[in-house]
Amino acid sequence: MYLNGFSKKMTSNLAQNHSNRSGCYGSNDFEQPSLSFFPKIPFTGEISGLAMQRRAFLLGAAALAAAAALPACGRARPVRYLTASSDAQGRYYLNGLDAAGKLCFSLPSRWRGHSMAVNPAYPHRLVFIARRPGTQLALLDASTATRLRQVQAGRGRHFVGHACFSAAGRYLFTPENDYQNGRGVVSVRDADSLAVLDEMPSYGIGPHELHLLGDGKTLVVANGGIRTHPDRPREKLNLDNMQSSLCYVDIESGRQRDEFRLADAQQSIRHLDVSADGTVACAVQYEGLPHHARPLVYTHRGEEQLQAVQGLDWLKLKQYTGSVTFAGQGTVFAVSSPRANRLTLWDAQRGQLLAMHNLRDVCGIAWDARGQYFVVTTGVGMIYRLSADGQSFKP
Repeated sequence: MYLNGFSKKMTSNLAQNHSNRSGCYGSNDFEQPSLSFFPKIPFTGEISGLAMQRRAFLLGAAALAAAAALPACGRARPVRYLTASSDAQGRYYLNGLDAAGKLCFSLPSRWRGHSMAVNPAYPHRLVFIARRPGTQLALLDASTATRLRQVQAGRGRHFVGHACFSAAGRYLFTPENDYQNGRGVVSVRDADSLAVLDEMPSYGIGPHELHLLGDGKTLVVANGGIRTHPDRPREKLNLDNMQSSLCYVDIESGRQRDEFRLADAQQSIRHLDVSADGTVACAVQYEGLPHHARPLVYTHRGEEQLQAVQGLDWLKLKQYTGSVTFAGQGTVFAVSSPRANRLTLWDAQRGQLLAMHNLRDVCGIAWDARGQYFVVTTGVGMIYRLSADGQSFKP
């Protein structure tokens, strides 16, 4: 299971050597640990000496179903969660934890990641994607805690967020910034070699997260609408004329099936999740004036426009959301707001707020299908469990 993203602010969701037009393979940026490397750091609710990266990564439901294939901390303790972290010296790690939050392994990385995606056909295999404007994409084997391969984004490209696999696990879809032309693209990669096989437009700028719908044929893409360039790494270059969108794209033809925009152009759709019935939940970041209240959470399931959820003074979230994740049945979803130190829980069918919790620098969220609870992580190194009704909340 993975908690999406990076927190430091930790968060908590593979090979043949082919040449590819996405660029040459990178150096070995993951150190290959010896057996004595496990475990490296004791874990008892927070990682000693480490800060959680703003998103944590948990192995998803498919990986939980195949937990026996994952590496063991001990014979009775398979890896349940994957997280990213950093230490006081600014070094980065990918960590494997068991169900109790005990550290199984900690794999050093020379670059900061932003997200992971787990291959549904091989749940022990996953990709680890660099934070914008990073160009690194690594294929990892969680059963051995090793890097299988690493590639670089193509010339004039960098990665911008969260990838996903095709339903059968044969292809990997990566959102990328074609910064020379100011457009978003989705590269279609071989899931084993990571070679680029094809690409399609994202039909917007800054595609940050994408998911495959249940039909196995349609990608839903959150285009944040914000233009960036690696020469000005974290700067937003077009806030005066940005335009975000939620796009549905046919993966076979690469054609856009539908597009939805919000009334205020400075609402940036950044993160999304898809439920089993095809409902899309979107988490938004607002780039306008700080005293302007705009909805930050929307749902969509075939309506003519995105549906803002109700029941919250949006200024309480300080214009910013982090991750969004559905519970297994898809009737409830959780949204994190790290800048406001708040975690909200929403009724997907009624579009109403169910619960809100105050939690310092909360960002990463994942649904633990086996335990039937949300797992959330914070930038101060804590992991919490939240019941689907929002009432039970504990470290």
